[in-house]
Amino acid sequence: AYFEVAKLTHKKGSRVPFKVRSEVGGGRNQMVEVLGTHFNINAYIDEPNNKTTLLEGSVRIVNLSSLASNILKPGQQSIIAASSPSVLIKNVDAEDAVTWKDGFFSFNDENLQTIMNKISRWYNVDVSYHVGKMDKLFGGRISRFNSVNEVLETLQATGDVHFKIEGRRILVMP
Repeated sequence: AYFEVAKLTHKKGSRVPFKVRSEVGGGRNQMVEVLGTHFNINAYIDEPNNKTTLLEGSVRIVNLSSLASNILKPGQQSIIAASSPSVLIKNVDAEDAVTWKDGFFSFNDENLQTIMNKISRWYNVDVSYHVGKMDKLFGGRISRFNSVNEVLETLQATGDVHFKIEGRRILVMP
């Protein structure tokens, strides 16, 4: 979800915070406290981490399982994992996190399972794997307005993965 939050102040001059809670379970619950900013939250039940990316302004990220918190600066991303009580911060290209708003999938050294989760959500298809996890990382940008077949053909052109489509089910093969 992408947010643009205007600054709001009380009559006495103090800022009114805007709060977003992401509760997907598995120890990855978070609260984002905003005081006027642009940011993106990526929190899905089928992903191992919650990611909040700041484009401008500032936000405070709170890991609700440990109450650990950090303040993000523009160009930073917080990561909350079920396996950690902390809030990890890293520098990123913040625009990559919001390419979906402009109709693109943006992959930046992402594993195939993460990519297929995005494809599954966008095209409402089921994904299964012929073998276990594939460690290959992918990068690039693909239009979300392409058909699912065109997106899969683009990934398949790398030679590192193949797909079999059966109705609304995609079988991923090495």
